[in-house]
Parts: sequence; structure tokens; C-alpha cells
Amino acid sequence: MISCPPLSELELFLLGRLNDFDSEIVESHLSECEACQEQITKVNADDDIVRAMRKRPTALGSQAGASDLRDASDELMGLLIPHLKRISKSVDLLPSSGASDSTRDPSIQTETFVPFVHADSVASDTTTTEFANGGAVGEMFGNYEIRGILGSGGMGTVYHAYDPLLRRSVAIKAVNGNLLSAPGIAERLVREAQAVAAVEHDHIVAIHAVETLNGLPCIIMPLLRGRTLKERLESVPGPLPLNEIIEIGRDATNGLIAAHAQGLVHCDIKPANLWIDEVTGRIKILDFGLAVIHGDAENGNVGVCGTPGFLAPEQARGAAVDPRTDLFSLGCVLYRAATGRAPFTGEPTLRSLWTAIGTPPAPAIDLNPGLPVALSQLLDRLLSRNPEHRPASAKEVLNDLDAIVHRQVRDRNHMIRRRWLIGMAGTALIGATGVGIWAQFNTKPLHRSVDVTIEGDGSPIEVILKHEGQEQSLQLSEITQLKLEPGDYTASTVTVFPQRQLIPDRFVIEAGQRKVIRMALTGEISQHRNHTQAVTGIAVLPRSNPPTVFSVSLDRTLVAWNFVRGTDPRVEILPHQARCVAVSPDGDSVVTTGGNRQFPTELAIRIWDAHRLTVDQVLLDGHERIVTEIAYSPTGNELASAAADGVCLWNAKTGARQTLTLPEEQKIETLAFTIDGKRLLLGSENGQVLEWDVHSNTHLKTHPVGRTSIRAIVPLTHGFVATGDETTIRIWTRNTSQPRMLIGHRQSVRCLAVSQDESVLLSGDQEGLIRVWSLTDYRLIQVLQGHSKEVTAITFLNGGMQAASGSADRTVRVWQLPFP
Repeated sequence: MISCPPLSELELFLLGRLNDFDSEIVESHLSECEACQEQITKVNADDDIVRAMRKRPTALGSQAGASDLRDASDELMGLLIPHLKRISKSVDLLPSSGASDSTRDPSIQTETFVPFVHADSVASDTTTTEFANGGAVGEMFGNYEIRGILGSGGMGTVYHAYDPLLRRSVAIKAVNGNLLSAPGIAERLVREAQAVAAVEHDHIVAIHAVETLNGLPCIIMPLLRGRTLKERLESVPGPLPLNEIIEIGRDATNGLIAAHAQGLVHCDIKPANLWIDEVTGRIKILDFGLAVIHGDAENGNVGVCGTPGFLAPEQARGAAVDPRTDLFSLGCVLYRAATGRAPFTGEPTLRSLWTAIGTPPAPAIDLNPGLPVALSQLLDRLLSRNPEHRPASAKEVLNDLDAIVHRQVRDRNHMIRRRWLIGMAGTALIGATGVGIWAQFNTKPLHRSVDVTIEGDGSPIEVILKHEGQEQSLQLSEITQLKLEPGDYTASTVTVFPQRQLIPDRFVIEAGQRKVIRMALTGEISQHRNHTQAVTGIAVLPRSNPPTVFSVSLDRTLVAWNFVRGTDPRVEILPHQARCVAVSPDGDSVVTTGGNRQFPTELAIRIWDAHRLTVDQVLLDGHERIVTEIAYSPTGNELASAAADGVCLWNAKTGARQTLTLPEEQKIETLAFTIDGKRLLLGSENGQVLEWDVHSNTHLKTHPVGRTSIRAIVPLTHGFVATGDETTIRIWTRNTSQPRMLIGHRQSVRCLAVSQDESVLLSGDQEGLIRVWSLTDYRLIQVLQGHSKEVTAITFLNGGMQAASGSADRTVRVWQLPFP
């Protein structure tokens, strides 16, 4: 150190906020400089912990006894105890000569897997042949072919693999086998998948599936190309360019808006968890392993989790967190990008302490005078220790960033206008040639416009597209051909629809690539409340235009409803509580059944004329217990019914009955015919799906789906989808030995439906939410909200672009669905 350090640096030195390298330099200088030795005695190095210590100066002296220590300030203890616990856990994790990795606490993670691959590293990965879990290049890991290893950490290994079924490369995050017995490991993996699956957004990494491969819990993710923001920051000695800082902030904030809208708080936003896509340069948020549900975190018992140096003060104290916690961490990331320095430095294990009790970092503009004042002020607000002083939401941060961009554009335009005036004045002296040369070097190059096709869902809605301050309108009901400049676009409806959402409402146009965008105004479009008790079953009349929706309820009613015509639903009274309803494939018949818990039980199965709603046939003497499920075969010639006393197979024309001989202690909860009609799929209360040959009355195969009762089964051409009293949906196909799993529901899934082309899956849960899934790439498309209680039944309408659902809240609702 050639010159004496400023007072501000001496203050940071005393507070322990300088990094190790700078601290050694200052300490060496102080040992030789008498002036600084005298100066340091005058530095007012003060923070919460120092002030708390000064309240009881004698109690913490070197001669203090146990009784004096017990009298120390409660405030001081409250500040120190969470951090001492954290430091002790970190020390326990340090390797020692006699400790193996298996003795470490796997629940404490300070770094993140990078479950993706650098653009230039795929080839080098394939040179690694042996991995921690026993796999090798070319060998099969479950149904995937191993291509290489991408990384490993304290929790597991990330593989580069190939999915031969979908013909794509993937990343597989697998838990190390020696950690399976450790508490919380499997739960953390599932929690991460659930958190990501709950959010569908371009700036959040997707989850393809959660599977058990070779006995190990695994998350299947896309194989992205690029690098982390941490690597980008480390490659630059100082701050990043202003436009890059803004884009990082906008992309990350957009991802947080989507996560927070689902009630998720990420809790670990940092450069290592922000991925820069190699192709688009856009940011994606990684690793939701520490994410919490906002409402669940308000009890204050979430513990201290996250990465030191990026923890919000409330997070570092182990207090309750909310979306503003992520905004503080985002502020730490943007401060590092804008200044080239982390806002909180010092000993790594103590960095969370500085976020909680240290003084705020210097304004970013002091370290980088080229920053806009508004951006520096936004960073100050993001890094406020009091959450009330931070922006109220990620949306507010995005608005502030957009305002900074617009101000920069306006200022640049003013500068160009001034240059234009100077150039015009120069023409009087140097002629038109001079102006032409000036314009050549100061005119922004124009991108060639891109051919874009907008396909609507048929809704006669006017939509506004916005791009860099420019707007244009289109009709959603039409196929519209446009020429658009490359860049980011937002879309919104001219009319506000409180119950509906435009999907997508943001998209990117890339230069030189034709693009087709399929846009839908999704959400609830109609409902009726003609039932006075819970709706228990729902079905739609095939090929009817407009569609007729049948529903039954515990209130002993069958309701036929045509929501397009706007006429009052037709209500028929039943002699029993209705439990289920089905419509024949030809659309001529509707079947209802159920039963009363007390005499008269009324266990008959009634077949109605679907058009006149008159009873054509009554099937008796089949069950002695309440019928809980009924289904038509694909030909319509047979009916299958299930009750606690067994399963019956009926001839729908003659009423002839056959009772299936089931294995002992197999109570069937639900059933469905396979697509070819040759087999029955029976879901038992033991968590198994039984395949049953219809004509030979023989048991073919048993699929162990879960540990709880099977609540819903829907057949596929080459398999089936099933769920039980749990949050996981399992998809079985003939090409896989283990089911694919869809995770996203927070409460038990109660009903399922698959579109006719098998591209979309609907699932309704006990919370009243309906999730729309793509079966082509196993991603969550949208969450439909409207029901206030359990969704009990759901079915597709109008070729798969609409759906109808029934609920325990006594309503039947019709939904417009997004494109898959």
C-alpha cells in the first residue's frame, strides 16, 4: 500500500467487512504507519452488534462471570445466536484427516450444482467414463443413455444423457446413493422439482420429469448451453456494461414475478443460480432447492438457509421470508454486476452476519460513476435492511428498470437530435458529403423484419403488441400475418378480463427466423350453480355442437347444461345420491349411478336417453354397496362399475352382468377401459393399478403406482396416467420400465383427463386448482384458478381447447385452455 487507506476503508477493516486479501494489506500498513495507528482510534466503526455490546460493557469483559454473561443484552444474543449456529455447522462441514464425505451434513449447501453444460464442453465430457453412481459412457441409466458427467457436489452428480424416446439430450440430477438415508435429501429433491414445476416461464429452467433411475431419485432437466452469471462476472475485472446489467435485472425480475405469483420465494438468488443462455443471452433462474411457499414461511421457523453474502437480513436471522427477500438477493447480484465488487465481503462464514447487522454498502454510483443515478438509487432500495423500505414487488422493480431504459433511450435520442442539428449546420460549410459520412457512422443499423404468424384460439378479442414504445393491434380470432422487428414483445388485451389470462403475454422475435405464435385467452368462461351439494361427476356429449355438459351431485340431481346457448340447465331428480356419470361413445346414452348410505339404498344403474333425458333402462342386482365409478367401453357395448364389494361388467344392451374375480383384499376405487377396449385398468386402495382382461376375466399385470388409494386413471394409446391420494402424477408407457412423474400440486390430485390427441393432460386437486400439462415434453403449461374447494371431476370439450370441471364448491365451470 503506497498511500494511507481512507477512513471508510479503516472502518470496514474494523468491522471485518474487508475481504481477506485487503485485510492483510491494511493490517500490514497499520503495523508500520504511526499516522494511521492514531487515525484508527478516531474511526467511528459502529453497527448493531457494537451498539448492543456497549449497552453492557462490563458483562462481556474478559473477567466477566457466568452470572454477568446471563445478564448480557437480549438484543445482542438475538443477533449472535443464529450466526454462531451457522458458523458451527459450517465448521462441521470442513474436511478433516479422518472424516469422509459421508459424515458431512448434506442439508447445508453453500454452492449449487450447475446442471447444464458449457457450449464447448460436451465433447470433453465424454472422455469421463466412470462416475460416482457406477455409470459409464454408453451405458443406460434407467431409460437414458449416459453421454458424460457435467458436475458433482455434496448432494449428488449431474449427468449429460440422451433420451431415446423423445430423441433429445437432457441433464439428470441424481442424489448420491450414500445420502439416501440422510433425512431431508429426497424431500429436498422433490421440493425443488415441485417448486419449478409450479412455474412455467421463459426465465425459469424447466423440469421434464422426476424419476427413480437405478434406485436413485433423479430430476430430468433440459441440457442448456451457456454459462452461469458467476462465471461471466469472474471473467470481467470490473463492472459489466450498463445494457447488460439492465438485461440481467429485467430477465431475473421477470422470472421472480412468475415464481412469486405462484407463492414461491426462491431464497437463494445469486450469480451461480442465474444461467446465461448461449443462444439468446437471456437469464434463467436455476435451483429452487431452498424455495419455500410464502404462506408456509410466515411462521418464522424456516431456519437460516441460502448463501452468505446474498442473504437478506431477515433470512440471515432465520426469520420469516417473503418475496422482498429475493429482491434483496437480486440487489446483491446487480450491485456486483454494476460495481465489480460484492456488497458484503469478509470471511465467507460471516458474510450472512454482515447482511444482518453491518452498515449498508457504499452507493453503487460512488464505485461506478458511469451508472445512472436512478439505477444506483434502485440498488440502494433493494439492499435496504428493512423489507418495508425495499420495492414492494418484483413487478415494481421491473417497472423501475424499464423506466431507466426509456430514460436512456430518450437521452440518446436527444443526443442524436443535437448531432443532427450540428450536422445540418455543417452542411453549410462542408456540403452534403460531410453529412452523409456523419450519418453513416451515427445511424443505428436496421434489422430485417421477420415473418410472424399469430394463431388465435377463436376468441373475438383485440390484442395489443408492444415493442420499444411502439404498438399495433390484432384480432385473436384470426390467423394474422405480421412483419416484426427482432426483440422482446409484450401482449395484452384491450378489454380487461379479470378471470382470464393471455398466454403467451411475452415472446421474443429473433432475426432471420420465421415464427408461429399460438395465442389463447385462457381461464374461466362460464359456470352454473344449479347443484346444492358437491358435484361428484361430469361428462360431455361427444360431437354435440354446441357441447352439452352433464353433471351429477350428492343433491340427487342430473343436470344437462349447454353453456353456449345461454338457456337454463335442465335438472332431473334421482332417487339416490349420484356418485358418477358417463356418456356412451356414440352420444346417445347417459348413465348415472351411486346410492344412499341409509335405506333405501337405491343402488340401480340408470341408462338415460341423452337427448330426451328419459330413462331407457335400469340395471339392478349388481352391487350391494354404493357404486363409486362407472365407465363405457370404447365401443359402447359394455359398462364397467366399481363399488366396495367388487367390479361388475355389464352388457349395455341386454343388462347381462359378469362379476370380476379380484385378488383378495383388493378394494377398487376407480377404473377405466384401455383405448382398444380389451382390458380394464383397476385402481385399488392399496396404491396399485391392475390390468384385467375383459373377455377371459383374468388378471394380467399389477403396476405399483404409490402407497395410497388410486383416485383417477386415464388410458393412453400405449399406457395410462394414474394418481392417488398424493401430489404426484405417474405416467406409464410400454417403452419405460419406470413411470414418468409430474410434480407440481401442493395437495392431493383427485381427477385427470387426457385430450383426444394425447398432447394435453388436465389434473384437478383438493386445493381447487386445475393444472394443464403438456404430454409431449412433460411440462406445466398453466394453473387454472376459480374453484374454492376440491375439484372432483374434469373433462375436455371442443376438440381439447376447452374443459369443464365440477367441484365440491357446488359449481360446474367451463375453461378456455392454452395451446399445448
